[in-house]
Amino acid sequence: MTKTQQVTAFRLLIAAATAATIVACASGGGAASGSQATPAGQPAAANAANGPTPTKSSASILVAEDLRKIEAQNLGDAIQRLRPQWLRRSSVRASNTMGSSRTAAEPLVVWIDNNRAGSSEILTQIQVSNVRMVQYFTPSEAESRFGTGNSSGAIQIITMAAGRP
Repeated sequence: MTKTQQVTAFRLLIAAATAATIVACASGGGAASGSQATPAGQPAAANAANGPTPTKSSASILVAEDLRKIEAQNLGDAIQRLRPQWLRRSSVRASNTMGSSRTAAEPLVVWIDNNRAGSSEILTQIQVSNVRMVQYFTPSEAESRFGTGNSSGAIQIITMAAGRP
């Protein structure tokens, strides 16, 4: 690599680092902003119990307004109507001690206000009127966010009571 190419590469590196810093500060990720940073790889809405709730639904988030529009009997019914793909079971490959593998269905884990609540069957016991937001985590997101035991994904429920003093 010539001296000119080295200088150009160095300038590009500095420019990229500067741009990343500007974006982080502009989005409120800077330490001086006083906001709490979201851990790497974790969706911003994952901290909804500790911060602002999203106002719009997306592929992985359902907000209270949209949940109430369908007049569901319970949260399980609402999710079944609005995001049925969230409730499909994932298969996980597990290896036994002999080296062969098998497919095992593990339950989707439900978290309520950052506390593990159980499997998806619990969704039928939750009234939609008590829910501020619901977020679906893919298996890899769930393992990263909540740890092991979430290999089929997870649903995080933020209740109306969360965030109230």
